[in-house]
Amino acid sequence: MAVSWQDIHASGRQAVADALRAGFSGRVIAREVQLRGQGEAGNVSASIDRVAWLLTGRLPFVASEAAYADVSAALETAGRTGDMDHVLQLAQAAEEADQEAARRLAPAARARRFYDRALRFWEQGDLLSAVADVTSALEATPDDVQMLSNRGGWLYNLGSPWAAVGDWEHAVKLQPEYANGWMKIATVLGEYGQRAKAIKCLERALEVAVERWPNRERVEAQLKEWREGG
Repeated sequence: MAVSWQDIHASGRQAVADALRAGFSGRVIAREVQLRGQGEAGNVSASIDRVAWLLTGRLPFVASEAAYADVSAALETAGRTGDMDHVLQLAQAAEEADQEAARRLAPAARARRFYDRALRFWEQGDLLSAVADVTSALEATPDDVQMLSNRGGWLYNLGSPWAAVGDWEHAVKLQPEYANGWMKIATVLGEYGQRAKAIKCLERALEVAVERWPNRERVEAQLKEWREGG
């Protein structure tokens, strides 16, 4: 699982469909999204929460001011007409325009634009948006070890440990002396009972780490425990 911006918008469309099946009308969905955008509680609905997160949480940081104003106006209209399809179409078009603007940049500048935004989303606790934006960054610079490491950590926290391992394995292939990467891979392997492989990863981490590596004592203790069957 590497969440892209397209995945996020597909999830938004699915969330609207789920809310409609649950008995909410398009008008109610629009009004509830507006309430959440204003920080007010409404009807309890995980589906509507997802739509609100896309339209009032992620989109203001992604869309141009004019494009977001169009989405907001369409959402206001949907509160009367129930036409959430138009709202979502405008939202996706706004993000497509953001992506198109980024494609005109040199790869390094494009990656920095998305990565900086990913870090802001991460600081706000929005890991899905962080993963989406660092994924866009990695499309421009696919061998950036720091980006791979961070995406792996965010994916792990989102409940996708093996996707995280894929990023960390890529990172240590590019930078074999990346001790934290070996340690993170070992953590997942250990959690899923692959103790022998996990031990090898920890041994590799200790081999490549600098002498004053902050995680050395913790890794040595974990390695001792696993070797003794703990």
